[in-house]
Amino acid sequence: MKHPKRAGEVRSCAPPLFLPLSALHRPFAHCCCVFPALAVVVRCGQRFCVACPRRLAAGDRHSHCFACRYGPPQQRQEAAAALAESSVLERIGRNACDMLAALPEHSHFRAPLLSALSRGLSSNAAAPLLHASASYIRGVRRKDYSAHSLLQQRYKSGVKRQKIDPMRWRLLGQFLEAACPPKSGARTVTFRQYTTDDSLFDAYRSSVPQPLSFNSFLRAKQWLRVRRAGRYLGHFDCSRCVLYRKLHYKAVEDLKPEEHQQLRLSEVHRSIAQSQRFFYGLHRQNLQPRQLLVLMDFTSVYLRPKINHSVQSCTVQDCILVLEYLNSEGARIRENLDFLCDCPDTNANDYHFVLHVWLLLFQRKQFNAFFDSIDVWTDGGPHHFKTRFCQWM
Repeated sequence: MKHPKRAGEVRSCAPPLFLPLSALHRPFAHCCCVFPALAVVVRCGQRFCVACPRRLAAGDRHSHCFACRYGPPQQRQEAAAALAESSVLERIGRNACDMLAALPEHSHFRAPLLSALSRGLSSNAAAPLLHASASYIRGVRRKDYSAHSLLQQRYKSGVKRQKIDPMRWRLLGQFLEAACPPKSGARTVTFRQYTTDDSLFDAYRSSVPQPLSFNSFLRAKQWLRVRRAGRYLGHFDCSRCVLYRKLHYKAVEDLKPEEHQQLRLSEVHRSIAQSQRFFYGLHRQNLQPRQLLVLMDFTSVYLRPKINHSVQSCTVQDCILVLEYLNSEGARIRENLDFLCDCPDTNANDYHFVLHVWLLLFQRKQFNAFFDSIDVWTDGGPHHFKTRFCQWM
């Protein structure tokens, strides 16, 4: 690039840069080029200011005219501020487009943001910039998002949020786990509620020194996935134990006279069950060689695919036995046996069923040859266990 020899002359060995017609002054847009060496605009052989359409003098070697160079300071500051504001707004728009592109596909903030940012634009023009389809933008414009959480203040101004002590949450979780126990024998731990929310919350407030609010109580229940228990108590649940769980956490002043009596009987039953469980565990712990420990109970198996079927359901009695002993090497062996009745005429859990089960056990297992003592644990079934025939057996 060579500099001009005289003022007003422009000589350049570089090819001229042609600008789009919209960027030039309309009267001279048909014949205009810009020489990058001097950063001036030449239209029809004359030099013009690059900031305004004024013509430069022949001897003026500046790229801006006198008014642009020595105009009022306020005018220059306003021009600079307008240029800076346009760059800032452009950056904000780019950041908004990038944020919408980074949002998840099913974000609940996408719709109100699209409704606000696409305002005043056509859906076809806003779709590629906001990374959404034109039909989706038209759809969100039809809805009112003034009540959305993005545009609402959740807490009052000037209010400082109070953080809850984690120990209070831990006490609430322990209470719910104890008051809503899962069903016995269930494959997964599912907490079940046997009373209403009001009575359960009243029991929680009376048993904890610093209880949480009712909304926090419901949130903790939802987090633990507590389910309401129906009328069916479960295959292995005891009705008295369920009644105790229901009345134990109820406020004393809310108990009726009959509920007081039921609670007292349930407490006696619970203490007996705990002592039996303790002695059974102690018996298992102190099991000796040539000693057999048997746990026996009855159940029924439905042969129909659904309980209360339209066709009359058929059941078969099942006698369950759990055998536990020590083998010759001292290892603990545990066997689970099920005896099903194959005779539909005598399908009853009575003494004859129990007798034939034990006769078959002595015949197949050879108890006389391997054991010196047999300890049998059963429930208090009066129709098959607590009979004089079983005592004689």
